[in-house]
Amino acid sequence: MFEKKDLFLSWEGANTRKQRRKNCRLLRKTQVVRELVLHFFTEVEIEKLFSALAENRSISELNLKWEGEGRIPQEVMVRLCDALAANTTITALNLGWNDLGSAPEAVMMRLCDALAANTTIKTLNLCGNKLGLASEAVMVRLCDALVKNTTITDLNLKGNKMGSAPEAVMARLSQALEANKTITCLDLAHNDLGSAPEAVMARLCDALAANTTIKTLNLCGNKLGLASEAVMVRLCDALAKNASITSLNLADNNLESASEAVMVRLGDALAMNTSITCLNLNLNCYSGGDAKKIIMIYCMLAKNKFITELRLAWNNIGSSSDAVLVKFFTALRENKTIKVVDLLGNNLGSLTRRSMQEFARTLVSKCRLRELVLEQNQLGSAPEEIIGILFNAFGRNKTIKRLNLAANDMDSFSEKSSYLFGKALATNSTLRELNLDTNDLGNAPDDVLRWLCCGLIGNTGITALNLCSNQFEHLSKTGMVQLCEALMFMKQLKELNLSYISMDMLSDENRDILFSTISVQNHVTYLTIGEPDLHHNSKVVFQLCDALKANTSITTLDLSCARLRHASKNVQKMIFRKLTRKFSRSGQVEIIS
Repeated sequence: MFEKKDLFLSWEGANTRKQRRKNCRLLRKTQVVRELVLHFFTEVEIEKLFSALAENRSISELNLKWEGEGRIPQEVMVRLCDALAANTTITALNLGWNDLGSAPEAVMMRLCDALAANTTIKTLNLCGNKLGLASEAVMVRLCDALVKNTTITDLNLKGNKMGSAPEAVMARLSQALEANKTITCLDLAHNDLGSAPEAVMARLCDALAANTTIKTLNLCGNKLGLASEAVMVRLCDALAKNASITSLNLADNNLESASEAVMVRLGDALAMNTSITCLNLNLNCYSGGDAKKIIMIYCMLAKNKFITELRLAWNNIGSSSDAVLVKFFTALRENKTIKVVDLLGNNLGSLTRRSMQEFARTLVSKCRLRELVLEQNQLGSAPEEIIGILFNAFGRNKTIKRLNLAANDMDSFSEKSSYLFGKALATNSTLRELNLDTNDLGNAPDDVLRWLCCGLIGNTGITALNLCSNQFEHLSKTGMVQLCEALMFMKQLKELNLSYISMDMLSDENRDILFSTISVQNHVTYLTIGEPDLHHNSKVVFQLCDALKANTSITTLDLSCARLRHASKNVQKMIFRKLTRKFSRSGQVEIIS
């Protein structure tokens, strides 16, 4: 049954005094404030609000957001610091995007002292506050607070323009990171560190090399590929020496602009590292450049025995030469530890016959791949010969359990290509999760959809199927019958995503077919359904509830995509009353909204 597990509190100017008093009462006893939105307070209201927060003895998460003009007011910050000093239960504090970098120095000093003294906060989010533009005194105090605090394990400094901070500030931050023994997750993404002075980056790299507690490091979007060669060499040395980082994010760093010597050094450093298991190199060659340098890094990792997850999305890999791609797929085939490979948005549909054959050899080899992401690779426009090579390899693969083929324009498949895909699905016996999200299958000809459905019927292993956003409202009656028959025959299917189908745009006949299938299929336990405008059509909601009434297998109904929180309170009450009334087992069914 639907339960509120978190709370959204808003004190906007339109709220009545009665509602504000009610919010204060809730704030005294709720455990999770998902988002606390502040907008145009009076001093009396601020005092009541933070008094309630200070008195709360169960709250664990607080997301504070200011929506008024300019930065968060001084009186709000002062009250917040007092509340943090008094509260002993908050473990996660989000102060992101509040422009704290321009707050009065005295207020920021008070906040830093409160953080230094706090003994409960484990997750601190200060992203998007332009702290790099704050005064040197404030940043020094913040760094000192990070050294003194012994409970914060997750620190988010994303998007704070730290690359523009004075050298003294960055030196102090580096010292703090080197001295801190509790932070395990550090986010320095989008701080333009690539443009920071060499001395600053050298000090930061030394701190990362010496740190022994950070396990997750995010350096995404820092333009490191544009940094000097000396800086990159220092960073590579730090990564080679560090023995604690297990997850490294170097996405969106313009690595295509770095010299080959630097890329060789980076590849060697990553190959030498013995702790990194997850490596993200997404978005490093998305401007139409040659992905050779990115592939060069991976080829050096072929013998690495520790990395299990490799992210290479949006690197224009499909445009590389056959010679380069042969080396890449050979390295992937020879690696015996990588289980997850993300090749999203690499235009693999344009691969030549030779390159696709090498990829196919990798898929049927004894590599350890468990998850493969091929989303947005324009497979729908690939020649039938290329599709045949790829899907024949999928049919023979014995290791991949999760396959993502979302957004590949499968509605453009020829009948033969669809037949080859269906045959691969029917042949494969190891696949457990298949993502066909956003393939416009509703616009595919009936003959194309028929082979896909035959493949799903013939498959005996898939337990989770994502058919979200496929414009099924455009299906013919024949197409809807084929799809629903496939869903009925997949007895092993446990999770089904049918979200973002415009229910009110379905023909009455197709809607009846779909809802009848939902009512009589009794193997799916987790159903995701609905779309943003669902709550506007009460007739369709009632029909859906009637379909769910007869179902005896669903234990979780996910309506989150229907955005019911944005509906009026009366509509929300009507929907949930109808749902819980229709579920005879309402106490056993979780409804996610």
